[in-house]
Amino acid sequence: MRRLLLAASLCLFVLPLLFSQGVIISATASDVPDPSAMLHVKSAAKGFLTPQMLSTAPPEMPANGLLVFFTDKNQFYYNSGTQFAPLWAPIPNGYTGDIADDNAFFGYNSGASANAANSNTGFGYKTLSAVGANANNTAFGSSALSATSSFSNTAVGSKALASNISGSDNTAVGKSALNGNSAGAGNTAVGSNAGGGNTFSQNVSNTFLGFGADVAGGSVISIANSTAVGANAKISTPNTIVLGDNQIVSLQCHTTTITALSDRRLKTNIRDARLGLSFIKLLHPVDYNYIQRGQENILQTGFIAQEVEAAAAESGAPDYHAVDKTNLPSGGFYGLRYAELVTPLVKAVKELDAKNQNLQKENERLQKELSDLKGLVSGISDKMNQLEAKADNSNQKKTLTQK
Repeated sequence: MRRLLLAASLCLFVLPLLFSQGVIISATASDVPDPSAMLHVKSAAKGFLTPQMLSTAPPEMPANGLLVFFTDKNQFYYNSGTQFAPLWAPIPNGYTGDIADDNAFFGYNSGASANAANSNTGFGYKTLSAVGANANNTAFGSSALSATSSFSNTAVGSKALASNISGSDNTAVGKSALNGNSAGAGNTAVGSNAGGGNTFSQNVSNTFLGFGADVAGGSVISIANSTAVGANAKISTPNTIVLGDNQIVSLQCHTTTITALSDRRLKTNIRDARLGLSFIKLLHPVDYNYIQRGQENILQTGFIAQEVEAAAAESGAPDYHAVDKTNLPSGGFYGLRYAELVTPLVKAVKELDAKNQNLQKENERLQKELSDLKGLVSGISDKMNQLEAKADNSNQKKTLTQK
């Protein structure tokens, strides 16, 4: 009985001591575990084999940090989520991804949800972490394309296209470029924060070039096929190109004109222009200064768009295209296409020329009549002189006779 109690006491004392020092698995009986390890596997000829399974059939209720090898991914994964909401993340090892599907993911949670995806490249924290089964995406930078479950997008820069979910064929280069784009397609942004406000799903095929080039704040309409070029340039209407912000005071180029396509084959409903001299006479040229800072001391010259609109309406052309009102629905301002004033100016000159020709003809007629009258007067004068001469001769003869 005493021997049994002694053996039991030794077990109670030795076993906790052994387990507190760790356990070693080794082919050599004299090997001891490393003091820092609870479990030490030692071998010079064999490896450690983790549980292997398909990613479609992972362990149920896995503990956080559970390590497995997904055979269909050819990669180690661990549960970075919870036991009740597991999130299987690949272990970065220089190259991660599905070799068979031409994917490559580098960084924590990069490509975490890739499943049957192909031809994707992610480099950085959470890049393409929601890519699913989509293809042809490229993301470089922390959280770039982190929400996307779409295809054919390219993002370079921290948080570039970070909110993109279903938008495709977008290109973003720069910190937070196209950061707010979630469903818009075919957009391009180059520059820090460029296109960050391009949030509507109908905002497609837009281009933003420059720091902060973006959609105008407060715009509530869809914008497509527009381009903003320059720092803080803003677009607010579709089919529009904006050069620079409201601080730009000069546009310079080594040519004096912009060539507009004007081939007859491109046009229909060709007719004489409505506006001419009567319209031009109603225009009110003014000098002025802009209100915005940086331009308040620069003297400008031109017209007031609302006055031009009123003059066109009074002249029978309320829809005059020179008056640009496309920004008004989004709370913007009137614009004026000065080049389109050339047409009524040309017509006004032609009308003045026609009047001048009529005046010249009238003047020539009057000059001829005056010349004729002068000839008639001259003839009458000659005859009067002749009659006076005859009368003088007759009087002289009478005087001589009387003598």
